[in-house]
Amino acid sequence: MKEQYGKIFGKHLMKKPFYGDNTTAPGIIEEAVHLLRLDPFRLLLPYYIGGIPFMLGLLYFWSDMSKNPFAKDYCSAASLGIAVLFVWMKCWHSVFAVKIYESLGRFEPIRWSFLKIIRIVTVQTIIQPSAILMFPVALLITLPYPWVYAFYQNVLALDYSKAKTIKEIIKDTGELTKYNPRQNIFVILILFLFQLFILLNIAIAIYILPYLIKMLSGIETAATMGGYSYVNSTFLITVVCLTYLCVDPLKKTIYVLRGFYGESIKSGKDLIAVLNIIKSDIKKATLLACFIILQIIVSASISHATQIPAKKFNISPVSNIAPEELNSSIQKVLSRKEFVWKLTRDKKNEDTRPGIFDSFFKWLKPYWDDFTDTLKKWFDALVKWLKNIMPDSKIKFDHEKKSHSSTTLIILYALLAIALILSIIYLIKIKLKRRKNSPEPETTPVIVLDVSDETIRADALSTNQWLEMAKEFLEKGEFRLAIRAFYLSTLSSLSEHSFISIAKYKSNKEYEYELARRAHENKEMVLEFKETVNYIDKIWYGMVPVKIEDIDKFCEIQKRIIAFAK
Repeated sequence: MKEQYGKIFGKHLMKKPFYGDNTTAPGIIEEAVHLLRLDPFRLLLPYYIGGIPFMLGLLYFWSDMSKNPFAKDYCSAASLGIAVLFVWMKCWHSVFAVKIYESLGRFEPIRWSFLKIIRIVTVQTIIQPSAILMFPVALLITLPYPWVYAFYQNVLALDYSKAKTIKEIIKDTGELTKYNPRQNIFVILILFLFQLFILLNIAIAIYILPYLIKMLSGIETAATMGGYSYVNSTFLITVVCLTYLCVDPLKKTIYVLRGFYGESIKSGKDLIAVLNIIKSDIKKATLLACFIILQIIVSASISHATQIPAKKFNISPVSNIAPEELNSSIQKVLSRKEFVWKLTRDKKNEDTRPGIFDSFFKWLKPYWDDFTDTLKKWFDALVKWLKNIMPDSKIKFDHEKKSHSSTTLIILYALLAIALILSIIYLIKIKLKRRKNSPEPETTPVIVLDVSDETIRADALSTNQWLEMAKEFLEKGEFRLAIRAFYLSTLSSLSEHSFISIAKYKSNKEYEYELARRAHENKEMVLEFKETVNYIDKIWYGMVPVKIEDIDKFCEIQKRIIAFAK
């Protein structure tokens, strides 16, 4: 019996999904950071093309409107310019979001035509300005803020190759904002704390920068002379704008990922993305292999061409050559670069100018003398201090008899002693670190769990550990507990491959609905799991007796579920 179930289940260790744990806030933030690091210049260039002009215009507008006495005369025209820069920024941010989406699954890049440019300008001009009014209202009410924020971020990552009305865009984007609301809230909280940390760092850096310039170059500024106050609106808006430019690309990347995963539940684009990446890697590997093979062929042909057989030359002994002509030929051959190393050096004609090291040591000598004199003064001061605190000491230091070279030797010996001590400390640290990191003998942890406990979670043990426990129950004849352990192993396996997420409050039916939602394209696996849930409910809650043939059938179903999960 034990060998039979061992063959059925085995140790099925599958890799994690390609995109990792994207259901949690830290997981999707980590994935967004990794995505931006893959090709930062290409991805971030459109963002800063749109963001930097708007921030500079906003800073100038803020400073000018707050200080210029004639600001009322052209306030409306300046406001119109800021509005145009705002639309410019949002259009380029939308291009940035589209590039993130394309690089996420290596989809075909969009070809921007005049019609698509008009479409992106129209959509962003109509939708984005309302965020200036909606954000304060949603933040004041507090509850709808995460959904409102996610909506305006998801509007940027649109498919401009399809013509949609504003109503359709708002409807589709609103559906994406409902994806994983818990993750959305935690993402906003984490990014708020991170943004606050960046804001404080930038403010401190701007505050310290004038004093650092003064310390290094001696240049006085209004800030160092006390004529500048940091508690003013211009300083605060500058810090806010720099913080926005640092953190906002990460925010938009996160919400592009959220929109991608939310859309993939219905369209399956995450699978298409994985296939595109696999195809791209195969193409790169093929090109690399072809290049290596071509290089080998070229190298082999070149080496073959250079190895000319000696039979092709008819070498005959040279005769009747004058000695002068022979010596001249030998001198010409020896004067070549490949034979220069064989010639002896003519010391008489050598350049007697000092070399680079002689010049360096000659330049260093006065500084070295000053350094040794300073050390000698310190040593004299130390001896004088020791004589003051130990007047009866018999130790005598005769410095007048010590030469300059003896002081240098003392310094060298001291440096050698310090180097030796540091080396010993370093070796001791390495030895302690190796002893600390040395692998301990592997021991199989003894995990005791009550399978009959209703509150036990399937992710408390790994799939293989649940299977081992089920085999032990089968050997003891406790078939009901064995079926329960087999079922928990199935849940653990599905959880490891992100088909379901384990939670205490979820029932078997909820796991069934979750699997049907995430693996909707694999109807056979969903039906097998539904049959498993029905059988578990009967024998666990209905107290239906377990039969041997039922165990065999149940095991075959679990085997097929694991095979489908691959």
